[in-house]
Amino acid sequence: MIIAPIELVAVLGILGILIEIFASVISSMSIRKALYVLVVVICCFYVPVLLMNSFSIFSVGIVLVTLFRVFNAFRVVYGRQNPQRLLRSTKRTSMYLILYQMLTFVLFYLALYYPIIQENFWLVVSAISAFCISWLIYSTRYNLAKSTLRPSDKYFSDMELPSVSVCIPARNETEQLSACLSSIIKSEYQKLEVLVLDDCSQDKTSEIIKGFAHDGVRFIPGQEPKKGWLAKNQAYQDLSEAASGEILIFCGVDVRLEKYAIRSTIVSMIARKKMMISVLPRGLQSVANARLLQPMRYWWELSMPRRKFNRPPVLSTYWAISKQSFAELGEMKSVRGSVMPEVYFARELAKSDEYSFMRSNGKLTLFSAKTLPDQWQTSIRTRYPRLKNRPENVLAVTFAELIMILMPFLVLPITIVSGQYLLIIIALFNILMLLSIHLLIVLAWGVKNPIMAVALLPVAVFFEIYATFVSMWRYEFGRVEWKDRNICLPAINHYPKLPSA
Repeated sequence: MIIAPIELVAVLGILGILIEIFASVISSMSIRKALYVLVVVICCFYVPVLLMNSFSIFSVGIVLVTLFRVFNAFRVVYGRQNPQRLLRSTKRTSMYLILYQMLTFVLFYLALYYPIIQENFWLVVSAISAFCISWLIYSTRYNLAKSTLRPSDKYFSDMELPSVSVCIPARNETEQLSACLSSIIKSEYQKLEVLVLDDCSQDKTSEIIKGFAHDGVRFIPGQEPKKGWLAKNQAYQDLSEAASGEILIFCGVDVRLEKYAIRSTIVSMIARKKMMISVLPRGLQSVANARLLQPMRYWWELSMPRRKFNRPPVLSTYWAISKQSFAELGEMKSVRGSVMPEVYFARELAKSDEYSFMRSNGKLTLFSAKTLPDQWQTSIRTRYPRLKNRPENVLAVTFAELIMILMPFLVLPITIVSGQYLLIIIALFNILMLLSIHLLIVLAWGVKNPIMAVALLPVAVFFEIYATFVSMWRYEFGRVEWKDRNICLPAINHYPKLPSA
């Protein structure tokens, strides 16, 4: 009996899933590798058969999940991580991807034998997306309102305010560092010290720092990172140990502060009874390409209902924390290998409502002058760790971005031609709501020509997905460089809880 191509895909798909389940639970690494190689061979055989005989949104879904299963198999074969950790992470990823794969196969064959499913698929998905997008616009407006600086009716004299240490790690910086320090020393805050750590620079960074000595800027010599430490986290630790202030402010050299920004930060912390605060800066970028990276970065912080899940929005650009709370939470020793250590401190302090996320407005005004290459490096450095270094999370987010954000722009012209009026109305609603969310975010960031930035939303989503894939690939198989150092080996560790110091 000759098996039809579509039936052959089902047989091979089930066989590949069974082999992968067996491979994920077996302890012998050599056998696991051999079985995962077999899974790759099977996947590479049935994917072209599927696409040649039935091309649809459901078959594309099968192919996308299959590609991630192949990616996970290469993780096993490549064997870059510690064997025990590799076993745990790839087993977990396999189980999730197998569930995704089974779901895509079920949808594919249901749509194949029941055409009504395929006919109404876009309508159902568009309606679900409309609900989710409505929730997002509510969440965005709520987060923007919560992050607005509200002037305090209390007056604090200079004597009542705590001492502050501004801590800046610098490595191979020139113009950015000079501009940053020039803005900080203009601050009217009286009880202020500025510390800059030269992180083993090979240029004139140390000379620039020492050139501000007459303005009270302290030079802190850096050292090569210790085993298990990211260089930036070690620099933060060294700076905190040298600081004498009651409040520590960590910021990068791309930050530019207005005269009253530090005072407004401290007063806001006192008035709100917060131990930590981080601030979304306004942008100084003038290049058009900047509209493709940063706005999508801020979607994560401003549009998601993060507070509902104790995942408060936080940024590394500029954040202040009580030195006492910083010490109680284990300092940087607790997150020595974390790419985004500020997330841990924000999450822990949010449990007791001692953390707040603000955006630059009023007298708490600061700007980010991060260049486009630095924006790209930051995207690669943070995208995969933000998703906990888990391919299954990358796949889930990719599906969500494709279906919820990009799909309305693709569906609208098709429905206009076909005359599906209900779907046209839903697609138009979704597009208008998505553009409204993006407009609110780019206005909060202060991007130049916001109309152009809003029009580029579909392109920005493609860049977001591309950056996420590049970040995942480099962390798993390549190098992730930050300030000329490879950070992917220690950064591959994820710290869900406070580890031992």
